[in-house]
Parts: sequence; structure tokens; C-alpha cells
Amino acid sequence: MTLWKDVWAQLDSRRPLPPLKPEYVFDEVLSEEILAVPPLELLGYDDATESVANLTRAGLLVWNDDLDAAHALVQSIDTPEGSYWHAILHRREGDYDNAKYWFHRVGEHRVFEPLYEQASRLWPACTAHGRWSPNAFVDAVSDAVQTGEHESPGAEALRRVQIVECTHLLRYVLSGMNL
Repeated sequence: MTLWKDVWAQLDSRRPLPPLKPEYVFDEVLSEEILAVPPLELLGYDDATESVANLTRAGLLVWNDDLDAAHALVQSIDTPEGSYWHAILHRREGDYDNAKYWFHRVGEHRVFEPLYEQASRLWPACTAHGRWSPNAFVDAVSDAVQTGEHESPGAEALRRVQIVECTHLLRYVLSGMNL
């Protein structure tokens, strides 16, 4: 098994679900492993590019609430996927205007359609006109955090959507970005 599968399984079984605005890294040792492993061991194939490896690392770090380490990686990845991870981590930091800036840089992304299909069942307000709206989700997270409701049972749908979003983007990156 490749490291990303092991890490994904650990993160996917987190309970409670990752917070909308984390205050600390979920598992420091896990972050060290994610950052230290060579691309071949991380991804499990010989021609693993550094870009795909770093996008995968960034996603796993975001999911592990290690926003500083993820930020260090995505700052140098000038692709829609790098911008997407950048947007997510700024949203999770509570820097909502910056998150919207990075989502603007993402543009229309191929993960939006499958994300919409799942997210619309979990939190219909995060969609607009029959499609995924990252800015509507940023606003919903902002409202939940600013009202202190982000850790309430009522905000669990937002935390679930956050996981669905990370999952879709990680799958896209790991598929060689050919969804």
C-alpha cells in the first residue's frame, strides 16, 4: 500500500470531523511523514511527478489541519489545483476574502460537478443555480465561524461538505488530473 492510502484512511476515520477553522494540527507526526516521504513512496509509481506529489501532500496536510505546511507547498504551484488547495486552506484559516480570491483563480474546475452532486444533498445552500458555488460555501463557513456555530451539531453538514470537497480534489489530483 502506498503512503497516501494509509494517510487517507487515517484522516477519513477522524472523529469528530475536521473543524471548519482548526486551531492546531490534528497529528504532527502524520504531517512529518507526509512531508518526508519521496514521491515514489507517497504515490506508488515510478514516474510520479513532484507537482502531483506536492499537490497530494498539500491536500493531505490540509485535511490534517496543517495549514502552514500546506501553504508552504501550494505557494509555488501555479495550477488550478494549487490555487484550489490555496483557497481551501485560506477558508479554513478564516481568511475568507483571500479564499475567494484563490477560488477566482481556480475558475471552473472539473471537480465542481461531482462535488455539487454530493454537496447539494448535504447542504443545499452551498450551491447556486444548479452548480457548486465555492463562494457560497465560503460565506456559509464564515457565517458559522463568526456566530460561533462552527462546532455545533448544526454545522456538521458544513464539515461533511468540507470532507467531500477535499476528497474530490484529492481523487482528481491522484488520477493524474484527468477526472
